[in-house]
Amino acid sequence: MRKNHILMLAIFFLLVFTLPGLAAEKEPLWQFEAGMPLTGTPTYDKGVVYIGDQGGAVYALNAETGELIWQYDAGTSINGAAAMNEKTIFVGGTDGRVFAIERSSGNLLWQTLLGLDLAPGAIWGSPIYGAERLFAGSADGRIYAFDPETGVVLWTFDTGRELRSTPLYHEGLIFVGDHIGRFHALDPKTGNRQWGGGSGGPIDTATTAWKGFIYFGSWDGLLSCVKIKGIIPQWKYNAKSAITTSATPEDGRLFFGTQKGILHAVDAITGQMLWTYETEGAMQATPIAFNNIVYIGTATGKVAAISAIDGNMIWEYQTDREILASPALGDGRVFLGSMDGKVYAFSTE
Repeated sequence: MRKNHILMLAIFFLLVFTLPGLAAEKEPLWQFEAGMPLTGTPTYDKGVVYIGDQGGAVYALNAETGELIWQYDAGTSINGAAAMNEKTIFVGGTDGRVFAIERSSGNLLWQTLLGLDLAPGAIWGSPIYGAERLFAGSADGRIYAFDPETGVVLWTFDTGRELRSTPLYHEGLIFVGDHIGRFHALDPKTGNRQWGGGSGGPIDTATTAWKGFIYFGSWDGLLSCVKIKGIIPQWKYNAKSAITTSATPEDGRLFFGTQKGILHAVDAITGQMLWTYETEGAMQATPIAFNNIVYIGTATGKVAAISAIDGNMIWEYQTDREILASPALGDGRVFLGSMDGKVYAFSTE
């Protein structure tokens, strides 16, 4: 009887940990209680995690322990991720201000209000740093370039329509899509438009790049691939639902989510579908990928690790509210903020 009992337990554990669709519950390494919903995307660098919340607090956390290093209160909701150089992090607020904060102390260095004609331009995406300049897109439809030392605006480019996406600096150009569905490639020194294109719906997620190609998705459900050299369109992949996250490249594959809550894996060269994984509710958090694992946050508050090879779930963890912002990777950990007011860290092992 005892042998039968042991055999049944062995079979049970074998099934739980090997059958597709049956995933282990993962426990976080640490949790940080912010007390307000986390609307910002974490950024990791040199052992520190930076993240902003809905109440306007920007936190610097010890990546190993989750302990608070410093906190800056911006007084406006922080969306997107922090950009940074060696001494400063830069965040954007929904009241149209860009903040430069000293990394070592959390002290404010400068702030600049965006928007013209007495209409502040909310910053829905992330500022970015490149070519020794800072760039940010505004709800007033303009891309702004700043002197990162002073916050002085160097130039603006008016797309003519609201900007919700984060710009990309890559191979000497600024790439950004706008809410009317147009795509722009700008000179980072002057803001002059070098080339562009379009889509059949708003482009509200950040462009991504991989080995000479750029990728952008739109509300018409099409993910587009363009070869940068020669500006040659390569393919369009139809996700059959509005694309609501950026396409994350990793090892020749792209991973992105849609309004219908489908995580798609696509070949980055051919545009052919590799697999799909269904979540519950629209995906707003861009997936990240590392070492053949895709990490996602869902509308139901679930954190999940998905096999990049076949789309099967490896592990999961349930938070108490939806996850709107993307995870971040660093030093063998995944960092993520939930609308339940907590920042979580998980091991990648």
